[in-house]
Amino acid sequence: MCAGWCTRLIPLFVGLPKRYEATICFGKETDTLDPEGEVIATAPLPQCNEIYQALPGLRGKIMQAPPLYSAIHVGGQRAYKLAREKKQIRMREREVEVFALEVTSCNLPEVDIELHCSKGTYVRSLARDLGSACGSAAHLTSLNRTAVGDFIVEDAVDPERVDVQKHLRNPAAVLAEILGVEMVTVREEAIKRVAQGVPIELCFFESPPSNAGIFGMCDKRGRLRAVGETSDGRYAYRVVAPDNGEDHDD
Repeated sequence: MCAGWCTRLIPLFVGLPKRYEATICFGKETDTLDPEGEVIATAPLPQCNEIYQALPGLRGKIMQAPPLYSAIHVGGQRAYKLAREKKQIRMREREVEVFALEVTSCNLPEVDIELHCSKGTYVRSLARDLGSACGSAAHLTSLNRTAVGDFIVEDAVDPERVDVQKHLRNPAAVLAEILGVEMVTVREEAIKRVAQGVPIELCFFESPPSNAGIFGMCDKRGRLRAVGETSDGRYAYRVVAPDNGEDHDD
């Protein structure tokens, strides 16, 4: 969870790989690919060994068609809206990557899996495709996200027990630790110019970023003042923190 102005940093995290625990029910496929939808296909249950044998085909870089009931835009409208209106739409396949896919329990008709995948992977679609690969039908019945990048659920805090002083972390430290973002120090005389979004110049830095890509801009106290990006020797802002004094640590 990002708080305050740090919500502007969310785009930097959404591309991180995800980990899930999920349960797939075989024998039926629904239009939503979850238990809330209408059954659109039935098929005999596969054997557990058939499911295990189908897993390799769903690992690595694969082409996957998103669910009809998803937030993807089709012709300028959300797919789920068109689906609810019973309009015929075709979801284009797109490449996703499955780093790991394992069955942890096979108690048909339900099978528990653990999944490590790239951004954009739909677990509901994976359930459908696994059912099809086994000569059966399937839909997702439960889903639990256990990690986003190096953020893991075991480190999560109950929203009702959040202690601002204890649990809110310095955004510069998080960007460096989780995303490996290089941090550079901004000269004191350039802090105001950064806060105002004045185009970045080399003279702003104590030492310039050593690599192309995203970098953090901190003051001498280690507070994140901005996130920039460099390419071909040119600098641009991705995010500029508000100039509101001590609040930069939150």
